[in-house]
Amino acid sequence: MIRYLALDEADRMLDIGFEPQIRKIVEQVDMPPAGARQTMRLASDFLSNYIFLAVGRMGSGTDLIVQRVEYVQESDKTSHLMDLLHA
Repeated sequence: MIRYLALDEADRMLDIGFEPQIRKIVEQVDMPPAGARQTMRLASDFLSNYIFLAVGRMGSGTDLIVQRVEYVQESDKTSHLMDLLHA
């Protein structure tokens, strides 16, 4: 039932050698054909009528991003998310 498949940083994944894994996912028997879904990545052999979107300058800004992993009990996820958004 996949209608959209988004692979963030797909060009980077291809650069570091993940093409076989990406190809395996995209070409599985139970995946809709390219005309029935829109697969957005830079490798044109999987695309039909794609759009490339870049926000900001390519390659810049990674020093401005902070990633944090927090373990939260399932029952507390909504309130924790709201606390983060309000902060």
